[in-house]
Amino acid sequence: MVDDFDEWYSSVRAEMAPALAAWCGDSALAADALDEAFTRAFERWNRVRRLDSPAGWVWRTSTNVVKRRSRRAAQEGRLLARHVANRPRIDVGIDDDLDLRRACSS
Repeated sequence: MVDDFDEWYSSVRAEMAPALAAWCGDSALAADALDEAFTRAFERWNRVRRLDSPAGWVWRTSTNVVKRRSRRAAQEGRLLARHVANRPRIDVGIDDDLDLRRACSS
């Protein structure tokens, strides 16, 4: 049974960070996801430490965080693309562009 969170965290984090970064392909995202997973583990330490594999719990939680953030980023990208596609186009004529250039250079 793992009792000391600090000691456990130090040993597990060092091993898990590169593995999660390789799994998701983004070391910054992996670091954020691990931070969130370890924070959740700390908040629930009395329960998590009794699990057969507290590290497995952190791994699963961190991969879920990565998946959720990836889905959200994809959704935001789709919404932004839809917004840009539906935005009314403003036709700027050549004369308007020349007037703007003259005004900026004066």
